[in-house]
Amino acid sequence: MNKEEQVSFFASYNQRMSSIEGILERLTSSLDSEKTFSQIIVLNQEKLQSDLDEDWAYETESRTIEEITDAIRMFLDKIWFDRHLSLKYRIENGIETVNPEIWEGALKSAQKVIDKYGEDNLGPYSDFEWGMLNGKLSALRWVLGDEWVMLDT
Repeated sequence: MNKEEQVSFFASYNQRMSSIEGILERLTSSLDSEKTFSQIIVLNQEKLQSDLDEDWAYETESRTIEEITDAIRMFLDKIWFDRHLSLKYRIENGIETVNPEIWEGALKSAQKVIDKYGEDNLGPYSDFEWGMLNGKLSALRWVLGDEWVMLDT
């Protein structure tokens, strides 16, 4: 988020908070011994809903299914590639072995990912960045119907 977007966000946030404070002030000033807070809410419900709808309304276009699936593919590729590098390290250091035919295919797949995104865009990732990649993948998959914890690559 750039500085202009931050200023805009907090300006609109402050406006919404001021509006909510005004709503609460109107409601609490209506309190008397005859009416309960619930009754006042019911009496003012239409105005409250109108105020809240106006205050919290925002304009945004939803992403298309194609945009979502493209993002899922990118996160899958980047997460797979990072896991591939970990396996490559373990193989090169004699910690693990893999069937040579499978490993050859994995190396070709890794090169395709490098060609697609560029090596500079493929990590290494900080713990925070790694969490963001996995969180975004999980959220997008959830939007399309998977379970939250679906992180298979």
